[in-house]
Amino acid sequence: MEIFHSLDQSAIVSEFEVLGFRTWEDGFYYKIKIHIQDGTLLFAREFFNRNERHYSYHWQSSEGGLLIRWDDAPHHRHLSTFPHHKHVGETVAASLPISLVQVLEKSHKKFRATHKRCAVEVKQSTKKSGNKILRRSRRQPRQSPTVTDSHYNYQLPVTRHSLLLFCPHN
Repeated sequence: MEIFHSLDQSAIVSEFEVLGFRTWEDGFYYKIKIHIQDGTLLFAREFFNRNERHYSYHWQSSEGGLLIRWDDAPHHRHLSTFPHHKHVGETVAASLPISLVQVLEKSHKKFRATHKRCAVEVKQSTKKSGNKILRRSRRQPRQSPTVTDSHYNYQLPVTRHSLLLFCPHN
């Protein structure tokens, strides 16, 4: 299924757990718990057959607080996109129908924006604390940059995952 392929190929998905999955002649159902690299969780549920589709994509912080949820539960009739809507904190807003692939794309954009902000903060904090981010010159063999802490005398490879350890936004 395209959904599982998208999860496998996503740069921001660290792992996922299929909580429920069924297929039949003209449809499918899945329920998946998705771990995002930044520690957030995405709970995805979709039912589809020839005549109807229902979905809920609930993205929450590592502490369990709602970041955003897209769903098509038939309430909020006042919205122009009824029954499709999204919850952002306590706010409910109009939203067009959305798929898991589109939710992953939105998550990826947020992840990249947060990652860039945190990488800058790591560089700034290492300057203040005396740590150095090592960079390779053109003549040196290719290696991962590291953060060096001279006080404790250790080096930590800097990767897109380890930068998250330093990020105050998680």
